[in-house]
Amino acid sequence: MSVTTPSLNTRPAETASPDVPSLTPHTDTNPAHRTQRSEGLAVDIANAELDRKFVEMTNQVSVALGGAAVEVRRLHETAQEVSGLAHDTRRTHARLYEGLDTVRSNRREKTPKPGFFNT
Repeated sequence: MSVTTPSLNTRPAETASPDVPSLTPHTDTNPAHRTQRSEGLAVDIANAELDRKFVEMTNQVSVALGGAAVEVRRLHETAQEVSGLAHDTRRTHARLYEGLDTVRSNRREKTPKPGFFNT
């Protein structure tokens, strides 16, 4: 018995449901959208009475994408926090050492860099 799978480029109108995206390829980069698309695809595969292993694999991909979306969101929030702290540190450093920088840049004699006498 051969099982025919729907083409990835088209989707029959009678099997399309309004809450499940079409099977047409796209370049959606939002992890949440990809997760919903994978879940919808798993439902479509289950309804098409295809081999159970493909349904299981698609479901596992859906779950993995959902977990990855949460972790990506958490990583993004952490990166924003670190970026903000680095910006604050840079401003604080500039404010604290502004006087020293002014003194050093206005002198005719330059002092050796740290470690100059260690060689």
